[in-house]
Amino acid sequence: MRVKTYFACCLLFLLAIPLAVSSAGRTSVVVVISEDIAPFRQIAQSFSAAIKQSLPAVTVEEYLLDDQGSALAKIKAANADLILSIGTYATETVLQELPGTPVVFAGIVQPEDSPVIKKSGIAGVSLDTPLAMQLQYLKKINPALRTVGIIYHPAENESAIKKAEPIIAENGLALKAFPVNSVVDINNIKRLNVDALLFIPDYVVCQPKTLKKLIVMTIQQGILTVGISAEYARAGTFIAFSPDYADTGFQSAQIAVRILKGEQPSAVGIAAPQKIDYFINKVVANRLGMAISGDILSKSKEVFGQ
Repeated sequence: MRVKTYFACCLLFLLAIPLAVSSAGRTSVVVVISEDIAPFRQIAQSFSAAIKQSLPAVTVEEYLLDDQGSALAKIKAANADLILSIGTYATETVLQELPGTPVVFAGIVQPEDSPVIKKSGIAGVSLDTPLAMQLQYLKKINPALRTVGIIYHPAENESAIKKAEPIIAENGLALKAFPVNSVVDINNIKRLNVDALLFIPDYVVCQPKTLKKLIVMTIQQGILTVGISAEYARAGTFIAFSPDYADTGFQSAQIAVRILKGEQPSAVGIAAPQKIDYFINKVVANRLGMAISGDILSKSKEVFGQ
């Protein structure tokens, strides 16, 4: 009920904003999706529903990018007033192929790491869960928390580690970073000697077999693990944080309305997700001997192993 009320109130706010539409009296919006996965579909569906309620005259077309280029040709022919691009591939493609069309992006982790996105100055909603919020939850669950570890591939995530260091320090914790260049390097890690291990999006680390090995190791060593989606908690991390994808779509629609109203994308900027869900694995918590308050459990999006 609270979620429905939140969406209803926000939509009423959008409806109150007068918008300039095309001379034909209609606004054309195109949604471009990088790949057919559930989170991207949720973002697209929520965006479409929200912007249609705020702009009765809007038309929304949706395209999944393909390797043959047929979707791109249709996107160009649509001559949209605005494009919502979901995922890095879709965003970089439309920025390069349709430079004159306003673009709002969604569904991207660390969007500022893309040279194309950074140069464009477009607006959008990232998938980055605020690290400070994650740490605050961990400290609430385990007040004795002192050291946080991150295993990462330097070529991909050196900048992420540099951003994380001051945030972790500000929360009174120490960071122990483990740079790895291959699965072999990960296999050579025998003891982590940390209180918690944070997983971040990383092509070297986030492979199913590697994740399974690390999860087993951390349980054996009594270490809290933090995943980046519900699937991580289901697979065995102690807790996982993830943006609410439907709310991300709604938030993207809010940004699109502002741009269609006349604001410059560079002035709107990149927003963090407004709503973050967390998921807990009760089986793992029991294995670690970790007591979790009823308040934290009740506010969890889902508890696995109850």
